Amino acid sequence: MTSNPEVQALTNEYHCGLRSWAKVTYTIEAATELLIRAHESCFVRSGQPWIGMGSRWPYVDFEAIEGNLEGLSGGERRFMLLVASLGDGGALVDLGDVIPGLDRDVCWHLSSPRSRTLAEAMNTQGSSSPRTVRRR
Repeated sequence: MTSNPEVQALTNEYHCGLRSWAKVTYTIEAATELLIRAHESCFVRSGQPWIGMGSRWPYVDFEAIEGNLEGLSGGERRFMLLVASLGDGGALVDLGDVIPGLDRDVCWHLSSPRSRTLAEAMNTQGSSSPRTVRRR
């Protein structure tokens, strides 16, 4: 990350916008949070094919991830497939194949106590959630 205060403020505002958009379901919130925290936020930067701009906030098009993985390392590819799967992007992953090949920083984010959103998502999958409307 950069130490320039103006750039950091814009980055924080951008991330807050993504987080606001993601408060739709726990799984979308978890997937978005992983994108923000892992790999120094490189996968949520403007210009990524799965990042769009809505009327109020940026958003993640999880369905666009699976078709745009060329040029990524094996660990990055596994990470993005995991994120697409969590974010209801249609990608189905075998966790037994994906998790052992994830990069170390991603594993740290998955196991960190700060990843409560992910834990909530995994514990509430299949149950009804009050967050049902997708905003863009």
